[in-house]
Amino acid sequence: MILLAFCFVIATEAQAQDRLYPPRANSYKYLSWNKNKGEITNFAFVIESYTCYYDDSDSVLVLEVYKGTISNSLIGKIKRLFGRVKYKANIKKYRCPISPEATRCFRELFLSAIYSSSYLADPLGNDGYEYRVYAERFGSIGCIVMAEGFSPFDDYSNCGKLVEILNSISEAIIQNNQQALENLIPMAEELTERFKSLYPEKYKRKK
Repeated sequence: MILLAFCFVIATEAQAQDRLYPPRANSYKYLSWNKNKGEITNFAFVIESYTCYYDDSDSVLVLEVYKGTISNSLIGKIKRLFGRVKYKANIKKYRCPISPEATRCFRELFLSAIYSSSYLADPLGNDGYEYRVYAERFGSIGCIVMAEGFSPFDDYSNCGKLVEILNSISEAIIQNNQQALENLIPMAEELTERFKSLYPEKYKRKK
């Protein structure tokens, strides 16, 4: 019985790392970075002090890096949570062109990660970084879906691979390297299929 229970826990943890967590009540407040539009086009993601979104005005990815004056300690987080201090940050922006094919590919990846998210996955952790991915549902005007996860993840899990792609996207934008974004397409397409394999059977049959 103990052995069976141990195996169940291991299997559950492994599956949890293959799925992100559905949005919590305060998750959408992180959308406020998106300047004048107040909306997302195609996709976006947040990694602690990094935010990335697609700017459809000139087909580029924008990475905003925040360097704030309030520490990331527990006390600093509590103060921000209760609005006792205002978070002041210096923002550095990087921009990189992206092709329509790469844009479509990353959006599909984010949607598959979001649609396969589950409350069985654990969104909290003791260390590491918090990740949030957002995507626009075409055909549903103004409808933004999202999911989140908290590292560390196993490198070979779906979430671990997703984090690898997000970090690579960020690095490519900082280097203004469009080819590096294109090179991520095969990996993103493979991971998309891995997330889609987690869909309920009746949804797998839908186009």
